[in-house]
Amino acid sequence: SIVGIVFGILPAKSAANKNLIDILKS
Repeated sequence: SIVGIVFGILPAKSAANKNLIDILKS
């Protein structure tokens, strides 16, 4: 379902953003 896809993408996006922030900080 669309809801399942959205809730699958959101955590992946936030994890990617966290990695990006960690890379920029280092």
